[in-house]
Amino acid sequence: MHRQLAVATAGIGQLAKSRPAPDRVAVAAFRQEESEDAARAKLRIKGMTCRDAVLEFGSPTLKFDHGARVHGPGGGRLSSWLWETPDLGYELAISFEAGSATYGWTSPTGNAKRYITELGDE
Repeated sequence: MHRQLAVATAGIGQLAKSRPAPDRVAVAAFRQEESEDAARAKLRIKGMTCRDAVLEFGSPTLKFDHGARVHGPGGGRLSSWLWETPDLGYELAISFEAGSATYGWTSPTGNAKRYITELGDE
């Protein structure tokens, strides 16, 4: 009960400290879910808060704020978070607009990171 209360009331910084690395099991489960039904998996991610993403997948290995000319579907600034799992051979990326996920996907190691960083300020 105490653990549940602590998680429910923790801020994102506290959660990141308690889950300092990507959760390989959760990332692998999402990859499996995506391979079975990509549309359903992406729909489950859409609207997820940054806090919920850390709760489910652990701390991301990269957080990238896109430039002023890169906007999400609602017209707001985008940031992308990446959970790298090179030992699994793929990574999870989630794009957020105003703290809410707009899109999530897995890709072979390095592909999402390259895409996110090259998108930059375009």
